[in-house]
Amino acid sequence: MSVPVRLLYVDDSPFDRDLVRDALEREHGGFQVVEAASRAEFEARLTDGGYDLVLSDFNILGFEGLQVIDAVHAREPDVPVVIVTGTGSEEIAVAAMRRGAADYVIKTPQHIQRLPMTIHAVLERLQLEAAQARADEQLRYQAAQITQIMRSVPDGVLLLDSGLCVQHANPVAEALLPRLTADAPGAALSALAGRPLHELLTSPPPGQWHELHVGGEVYEVIARPLAADGPAGDGWVLLVRDVTQQRLVQRQYRSQERLAAVGQLASGIAHDFNNLMGVILLYGELLGRSPSLDARDQARLATIMQQVEQATQLIRQILDFSRRGALEQRAVDLRPLLMEEMKLLRRLLPEHIEVVAAWEPEEFFVNADPTRLRQILLNLAVNARDAMPDGGRLTLRLEHVHLHRAHDLPLPSMPLGDWVRFTVADTGVGILPEHLDRVFEPFFTTKAPGLGTGLGLAQVHGIVAQHGGYVGVTSQVNAGTAVAIYLPALAAAMDPNSQPAGVEDLVTGNGELVLVVEDSEPLRAALTSLLQSWRYRTLEAANGAEALACIAESQEPVAVVLSDVVMPQMGGVALLRELRRSALSTPVILLTGHPLDERELTPLRSQGLHGWLLKPPDLTQLAKMLAAALPPPAPA
Repeated sequence: MSVPVRLLYVDDSPFDRDLVRDALEREHGGFQVVEAASRAEFEARLTDGGYDLVLSDFNILGFEGLQVIDAVHAREPDVPVVIVTGTGSEEIAVAAMRRGAADYVIKTPQHIQRLPMTIHAVLERLQLEAAQARADEQLRYQAAQITQIMRSVPDGVLLLDSGLCVQHANPVAEALLPRLTADAPGAALSALAGRPLHELLTSPPPGQWHELHVGGEVYEVIARPLAADGPAGDGWVLLVRDVTQQRLVQRQYRSQERLAAVGQLASGIAHDFNNLMGVILLYGELLGRSPSLDARDQARLATIMQQVEQATQLIRQILDFSRRGALEQRAVDLRPLLMEEMKLLRRLLPEHIEVVAAWEPEEFFVNADPTRLRQILLNLAVNARDAMPDGGRLTLRLEHVHLHRAHDLPLPSMPLGDWVRFTVADTGVGILPEHLDRVFEPFFTTKAPGLGTGLGLAQVHGIVAQHGGYVGVTSQVNAGTAVAIYLPALAAAMDPNSQPAGVEDLVTGNGELVLVVEDSEPLRAALTSLLQSWRYRTLEAANGAEALACIAESQEPVAVVLSDVVMPQMGGVALLRELRRSALSTPVILLTGHPLDERELTPLRSQGLHGWLLKPPDLTQLAKMLAAALPPPAPA
């Protein structure tokens, strides 16, 4: 059963009220009528509210229909008002409709009989208008949402009509179009980045996009027809996204994976190489002390030792690349260090290369090995020099970089925090895009044979990584290259004036017993011969197990154990552990092919490790460390 229409009927004529009531009652309960015969009654009834429609005479004693319209809409803006009048004036009708009346009915029997139909028509029309208004509002809301979505989408969105003219472009697409096409605005698109558009409208293999290249930038494009069942009858939607940074990150990750694999191999090679160089170095040292060598043989031996030193430096480069080089870190202010190095570079580089600085007069403290930092600068300066055969500018730049949001990270995997960025930029020939992701690979070089080892940037990468830093390269052919190094910033200087300890004069032994533990027989023999030349007595063992047996069988205490780290059966670390487990406090010095980091050294120091040296050992440091390990001489 339908709900009756609730009406407020305002009329001061009893006859007219009866006439209207009779017409409405023929609807058999379709209407619920509330009557008001005066202004006071109207205002009282209006206060009750809940009316679907107000029906009002135009001329009421002391009142008129226009005032009814105003009063109703002031209180109930959505309630329609229908004016009923006997004058039939067109002027009155126009005035009522302008005032906001929903309709106008003349007081004739014919019109009154049709009053229920008029009322229903008014209500239905208003319902339709309300529904249309809601639909329009929903469309406006959806349009606003779509507009906001289009503005928020990080990709470019192009809407093309069937003639391939751009009908709509979001802000990203508007910014990209001038870079991707030479077509005039409003004209049909013919190509993007030199690719004919008809090629881009074809579907690429599943899961793939068409690829565009503009200079050093990379874009992906995919097209979809607007019509769900047709190829292009209603036009096209093109999605364009800039994947330049993504591709760069992918290349960097692949490069890092290759570097890690090669680094492991390089570290193993360096270990074996160090053993070989150690034998040559130690026997060379012994031969150099022989009085029987004439001048020619002394010169030949000097050449051999120079080549050994060069080979040792090459091994150190490999170790730097594999992040196993030895570091002596301290608080370093990069600005005075670079200012000092710039003086050297201006003397070393050709006169047609200008060296300039770009930094603010402030502190740039990092925890670093100054020698390794100078090595980085020298390697980069040499590369820059070779890239500027006709001259140019080498710029050294220092900046504080504060990274507190993930999208601010300039390089992948960098943690948030405070960094010092050290940039070396040249104006040289640049690096080809296809070579950029290989520049940190060891032995990769574009220089002519004999002009470079391909280890310079690999060494830079390894040293920076060992400092907990990151390095990136940007380059443009015929414009120049910039290498940016990020090192963790120090909040305050720990001890900027501290210097590495000096080297004392060579000291020798006095008949003390030294146990040499080394699995390489040539190196073990060379170490033994050297120690004997330094007036030490020696025992030999090929591994830790043999060393324990030697100590147990020795008729006198062993003063010092000089041991390799990596050996079959039992290495140097296990030997140290077994000595301490047996309550032997014999000093142990470890020889290693790669530096020991703090993570490795902490448990060793807790077990009483006296010290360690890189292979091949620096002879002065070895002599000093042996002397320091010996017990003090007994008082005379």
